Amino acid sequence: MAPLGVQKKKKRKSLIPIKKKPKPMHMGGRSKVTITPEQREEIEREYQAHIAITDTPAYVEKLALNTHVEESYPYLTLFRSEKLEKSDLVGIDLPFGLVPPERYELWKLCGRVSDPLPPISSQSLTPKMFTQRLFRKSEQLTRDEFYHNIDYKLRFLAPGYGDIFFMDKVRCWRAWYLFRDYTEGREDLPTYRSIHQVGSQLLYTARLQIARPKGEVPLSEAMIAVNYEVHRQGVHPAVLDMFWEFFTDNPKLVRRDEVAAKLNWVVDRLKALDPGEGISPDNFYKIFIGPTRRALDNFDKDAFVRQQLYNIYKNDIKQKVLSNNKALRQRYKVLTSAYLEEIRNLYSVPKPEFYKRYERERLRGYFNLAADMQERKMRRKELTKEQRMQIKESLAAKPARKKKKREKKTSRRNKKLGRGVMN
Repeated sequence: MAPLGVQKKKKRKSLIPIKKKPKPMHMGGRSKVTITPEQREEIEREYQAHIAITDTPAYVEKLALNTHVEESYPYLTLFRSEKLEKSDLVGIDLPFGLVPPERYELWKLCGRVSDPLPPISSQSLTPKMFTQRLFRKSEQLTRDEFYHNIDYKLRFLAPGYGDIFFMDKVRCWRAWYLFRDYTEGREDLPTYRSIHQVGSQLLYTARLQIARPKGEVPLSEAMIAVNYEVHRQGVHPAVLDMFWEFFTDNPKLVRRDEVAAKLNWVVDRLKALDPGEGISPDNFYKIFIGPTRRALDNFDKDAFVRQQLYNIYKNDIKQKVLSNNKALRQRYKVLTSAYLEEIRNLYSVPKPEFYKRYERERLRGYFNLAADMQERKMRRKELTKEQRMQIKESLAAKPARKKKKREKKTSRRNKKLGRGVMN
């Protein structure tokens, strides 16, 4: 709009006729998208450049491989590739006799020490992440601390990729379903909305999920349950001994730099690694399967049981000593209190007479005040309603006392500095 007091200038009509450009033809009838000849040429050039890449044999082979991977989704084909029934399960714990013992123990160790990718899987073993999770803020660990951290602090997550351990975890998932008589269900359940009429309006409820049938469990929940159950089983002590001896020859202590140096030495000698990848599950199996077999073959179960019973006996003795010390401390406390009481009685001085008189006077004043307050309370109770009203009226008729305005005083600091009253 033009400002007030200023007239708008009228546009002059040009006398020279303007030639309008012809509109380009529409493509596809009612479509509003129009394509100019320049755009057609650009599209043709891009198409020819694309054809030059996609018509090569290497691209066609890669496309065929991708299509094969999409069609053969591993969890749908391999999950039912083996004929497995409930009668094939042995025992009541994983792996129900479906996985060789040495490979199963190595799988449990690999799932703990590899880099976690919660809540389902783990990746390769990288030296930096492993040393941070194992040592935390300490520079060295004892043998018991090393075993405790691996067995309890590091959570088991099934290795997420690789060929050697792949069918083992698939068998564990299937056995988990069969042992509990569960069936595999879909991950996402359909939702619905209900409609109800209020007056002349139709109202829709929030989107609700259909209840899952009983005994139907999705595969993701089965994976998490298997991880939790394998974590509770722990690692075989012979495998822990083998893992300790892999890092150091010292029977008592292991240092952080020793573990990092040994793992970096192994990673530097592995071939065909992706950027940032450490020891993959397949390489972990190839490195440790030989020492694991030898450790399990040479494991003396009777000696291990005797050692554990001896440790339990030592802990019991330690608890008894602590409890006896507690009884001694309590007895010492009783004797000390009795001794101090005797000392007080021995050195107690009789109170002088003037102090006793002072206490009597102080208590007399307190009792007099309490008696006066009780007397006033009883007199108020004996008053009638008319007498109470008269007292209230007499009190209301009296002029209210004016409060004296408090004078502001200077602070000590201002006095020292020679200042006046602070506002």
